[in-house]
Amino acid sequence: MNLHKISFYYLIITVLILSACNQLKTEWKTFTASNKYTVEYPSFLSPDNTLTNEASMSYSNPKKEFYCLVLDEHKDTLSQYGYEDMSLEDYVLILKNNQDALTELPTKTLLQKEIKVNGMKGEILEIETEIKLGDKKTYSQGKKAILEGKNGFYQVYVWTLKEDFKKYEPDFDRIIGSFKEL
Repeated sequence: MNLHKISFYYLIITVLILSACNQLKTEWKTFTASNKYTVEYPSFLSPDNTLTNEASMSYSNPKKEFYCLVLDEHKDTLSQYGYEDMSLEDYVLILKNNQDALTELPTKTLLQKEIKVNGMKGEILEIETEIKLGDKKTYSQGKKAILEGKNGFYQVYVWTLKEDFKKYEPDFDRIIGSFKEL
């Protein structure tokens, strides 16, 4: 073979490899909740109103077992239930103490630490939940960021099957890190 043919084949192979790598990249979109917040999410997620009626954002991809939702609670709403001047620490404690009841499934906190996301003070919980599918028992694992905004609290919750957690953890971190109050 002459040098021109080798160079041509090398160029074609390089282009094919690069285009295949680009196919593996996940595209990201931005969700905006009516003048409250924005958050980025992977384009393979779609709106899903079956997860909960209380979320202002609820997206999933059941084939990938990847779920994402955002709950927001205004401080005025909390004061109607007797929680005046609630701190972030108190709000997190209430959520942790009631997480089994909230999910209706046995839940365990694996990790808890303070975070700051785009100027908002918060805490992040790494959570494992037991799921029963018929006679089988399996586990989900995810992250819940609880953030204090100007007028309320936000919960950014992302989860998957326990065995897929490490695979999706970078996506979970990007979703949480992209959250911005408007």
